[in-house]
Amino acid sequence: MTDISEVAPHLYVASRFYALENLPRHSVVIDCSASLTDDDKPQNEAIELLARTALTVSRFAGGNAVLICEAGRNRSAVVAAKALMLSGMPSEEAIKVVRAAREGALGRSGGALTNASFVEYLISP
Repeated sequence: MTDISEVAPHLYVASRFYALENLPRHSVVIDCSASLTDDDKPQNEAIELLARTALTVSRFAGGNAVLICEAGRNRSAVVAAKALMLSGMPSEEAIKVVRAAREGALGRSGGALTNASFVEYLISP
């Protein structure tokens, strides 16, 4: 069983437990749980740095960026949404795209970006 969702071309979100199965070719795994906590502490700089790293891999280095965290629902999802926003996508659309990509991953209900402080960070100017 795999738990990798393509959010955009060459940009993926996955849970830690299943991320190493069936990775797309030329992938770089970026562990968002190493830099972020799934709570309401301000983490703007870390989110932006991880998002820019994912963009560098997926857009400029010709590879696939696979963002992982424990469940692939909040930390990796907020980084994916921020990467989409840095690419020019409006915040509300980026949130919808990531949630749609992760809905039902591994049969879980509830989807992604359930951490209200992460969503607030994404939509605040």
